[in-house]
Amino acid sequence: MIILCNGCSSSGKSSAISAMKSLSDECIIHLGIDDYFRMLLPKYANGGVCQKDGFAWITKEINGKQIVQVAAGVRGLQMVRGMISMVKTLHEHGICVVIEEVLEEDIVLMEYCTAFVNYPIYFIGMWCQLNVLEHREILRGDRISGLARAQFNVVNRYQEYYDLTIDNTLKDPFEAAQMILDYINNNTTPVNFTKLSQKLLS
Repeated sequence: MIILCNGCSSSGKSSAISAMKSLSDECIIHLGIDDYFRMLLPKYANGGVCQKDGFAWITKEINGKQIVQVAAGVRGLQMVRGMISMVKTLHEHGICVVIEEVLEEDIVLMEYCTAFVNYPIYFIGMWCQLNVLEHREILRGDRISGLARAQFNVVNRYQEYYDLTIDNTLKDPFEAAQMILDYINNNTTPVNFTKLSQKLLS
């Protein structure tokens, strides 16, 4: 089983996935975009001399508000492809994989669509009110200010293809996790990600 959880930074994805691992009887591996950043050499990450080849943080100002966008370069896309290959291998060996993503760029989404067009993927959307996202961004201290605002209207642009959308504005992580597990138990053949993949690849 493969579950793709998509949502803005600070929308509660990691907390819900951690709770799901505690509640589920499955052996669950949690992989995601933060793993790319941790594994990259510092020179390919934010502020590094080669960040444009890895994952570059681009700061802009729109309507007087600072926003930060993350753009994947050549090495960044190689990391995405490598992670996707690992997910396929784990899946083929019977391991449940939950992918945590911020699908901000179509170029990254297309990598997932190309790889998993014929796979039964559960496509879960994690949502949260913008003011709450920005408050969490400040409290966490490990996020660049403006990241959530930049992602807010972009990350969920294909939300009509989600199998399940969860509003984490006030929700407890264990409540969100149980919603995902209940949905999976009641829906054994997800098709929406395949439909999205076919649409984008056609």
